[in-house]
Amino acid sequence: MAYARYGNSWDIQILDGPQSELSLPKNKDGHKLNAVAVKPIDRLGNEGDYAGEAIE
Repeated sequence: MAYARYGNSWDIQILDGPQSELSLPKNKDGHKLNAVAVKPIDRLGNEGDYAGEAIE
């Protein structure tokens, strides 16, 4: 899963297994992209730890 925070709202996208890249717009609905995070999910739906990064 990929998470993108615009302002105080998070957008969530479920990515296909082989997908290794994702492009995100710098602005959405008048809010600037300020954080991203990813979390692995296995084929049974078990979630792993997420890795996140603030964007300034």
